Amino acid sequence: PKRLPAPERLAHLRLLKTRLKGLVIEEDLEPSNVLIDKFNEVKEDGTLRFIPWDELTRRDDEIKSIKKIRTWQSDSEGRLKFSEETKEDTADTNSDLKLKAALQRRGLAMEVAQLLSFETHDRYVNWLFKELTRNQPIGFHQVNIQQIHTVDQEVFTKLAELTRDGLDMNNDGTSLLTFTC
Repeated sequence: PKRLPAPERLAHLRLLKTRLKGLVIEEDLEPSNVLIDKFNEVKEDGTLRFIPWDELTRRDDEIKSIKKIRTWQSDSEGRLKFSEETKEDTADTNSDLKLKAALQRRGLAMEVAQLLSFETHDRYVNWLFKELTRNQPIGFHQVNIQQIHTVDQEVFTKLAELTRDGLDMNNDGTSLLTFTC
């Protein structure tokens, strides 16, 4: 991903922390630098894409758990060479609460990358969870996480189609991306 310079990333996060006073952007809610960089790449390329839920990683996990995997591999001439790969952990989305925190991290990362305001993204996430917890009429099944995931992918697909001309900002400095729930 195209990296957002560290001072700029920190400045945007500090602004968010002061603006969103009721939200503690630490631990579960602080997006990883890699996640912010993925959305920065989306903005730089001008092509919106869906970032899988397991890639919505936390900053504190990023600091603690970068793993180096050491292996022996053969090169093109058949000689064995020692190689080392860096592997990141995936985001934990195994419960509704952890999934909501991951999606909130996505919203924060999107705002840091100046793609979409956190408030707009949070309204969308709240709508998804309202649908997940809605009481279904008799004879109908409860909405499940897989259906929410499918809807989320489809929303990003539709937004990508609508923003094919680019992800530039409006004249008033607001994002072209909007969600209406």
